Amino acid sequence: MVVDGVLHEKSLIDMIIDTQKTTNPNNVIQFSDNSSAIIGYDVKKLLPTNVKEPSQFTIEEGARHIIFTAETHNFPTGVAPFR
Repeated sequence: MVVDGVLHEKSLIDMIIDTQKTTNPNNVIQFSDNSSAIIGYDVKKLLPTNVKEPSQFTIEEGARHIIFTAETHNFPTGVAPFR
């Protein structure tokens, strides 16, 4: 990556991913496919008893993690259009 004429060894995405090696011990998913997840909370979940056909629902307790995502494929055209 070249910024203001200076060659940098790593790309911006490489630098972002490198931060995961030394920070965020609460990560469940460390930046994969433009997303990350951190440890969430135990919550009540409304789940179908059979996922293959219409069925009743049950309430179960379990963890739900917090997902962060970035739509990077839309970024260049929205922020830096050609002139």
